[in-house]
Amino acid sequence: MLDQLLLGNNIDILDKLKFDSVDCSIFSPPYNKQESKNSGGITKAVIYDNYTDNISEILYQEQQVQVLNKIWVKTKLGGHCFYNHKVRYDDGKAISPFQ
Repeated sequence: MLDQLLLGNNIDILDKLKFDSVDCSIFSPPYNKQESKNSGGITKAVIYDNYTDNISEILYQEQQVQVLNKIWVKTKLGGHCFYNHKVRYDDGKAISPFQ
């Protein structure tokens, strides 16, 4: 696939790509807002059409690691990955994407 913009579920798309075939990836995962727990901020303004953004934090982090691991093996040496994520808050506790 040359010069294509692929839109969709990250896992579904990544599973179809060959190893060492991606020059650049840009993605923004759901933030797992857990609306009843999180307060304010820009994540509150994010509204999904067909997605429930409320799973356990452990499962959420496992999914993020799975996506990042898949991107790692699909990205060419010298390629780039832009992962758009922010610090989230759960009951006043900051959760960094680096965790």
